[in-house]
Amino acid sequence: MIHSSSPKAILQENLKELILLDELKTQYSDKSASQIPLYRVKSPYPLVYRCPIALQFPDNAVEFAHKIVEQFVEKFGDRHRFSVEIVRSPWIDFRLCDRALADWLQELLRKPLSLPQNNNPSQIDLCQYVHARCLSLLYSAARDQLITLHPLQKCLNWQWQEPQSIPWLDCYCSQLRLQHPTESALIAELVDIGDRAIGKKAENWHKLALQLGDRFLACDRACRIWGQPVELARARLALVAVVQRVLSWILQEKLMVIPWLEC
Repeated sequence: MIHSSSPKAILQENLKELILLDELKTQYSDKSASQIPLYRVKSPYPLVYRCPIALQFPDNAVEFAHKIVEQFVEKFGDRHRFSVEIVRSPWIDFRLCDRALADWLQELLRKPLSLPQNNNPSQIDLCQYVHARCLSLLYSAARDQLITLHPLQKCLNWQWQEPQSIPWLDCYCSQLRLQHPTESALIAELVDIGDRAIGKKAENWHKLALQLGDRFLACDRACRIWGQPVELARARLALVAVVQRVLSWILQEKLMVIPWLEC
């Protein structure tokens, strides 16, 4: 559900495409995009990926880094996904733009969910509570006509209907509305899960689900939905919806349990 559109996956594909150009053809040309080194800087906001690819060429690393940046801006700059700069030359930083982050969050709402065939018992009550809490918030907001969900009865395979255009961004400055530190930490956790989903190493999905649950509960305590400007309330509800989608995916696909509707 979340791995195909991961910001890290998109950036790796962009870089793979870039280094296959005649001007930049390198030893990476016969490797998969997933092997291009990318490390997310450990700050919740902004979301930055650091790439040491130029270090593979110590004799002309600085020149190669500048060439990567120049070609990246020329080829992908109009897509407004990442801004790019050289830091501590020749390391390259790719900053995920707020509009691209908003697009990624919204795409997660459109992904279909499927039920697992097994229902093994597991000690994941906190994850289940958070999942049920997300659904409770969403359907309460639907009853209050802040948003529209289909069907009207609570279920796992709901669809977000209104508003179709979610106000993720402030219309005046195109900055993400969700700027509270707990919101930034929660979004960073979602991106981290998306990045881990494309990796080949085994992950402790129970631990990741618990971390996501903890981030959500901190955000739930700090960020009110009701009584806020309608655009902010809807953006926060959309974030709740994304958390529910991702947590439901982990519970079903990775932990093989059916998520709770109520707790």
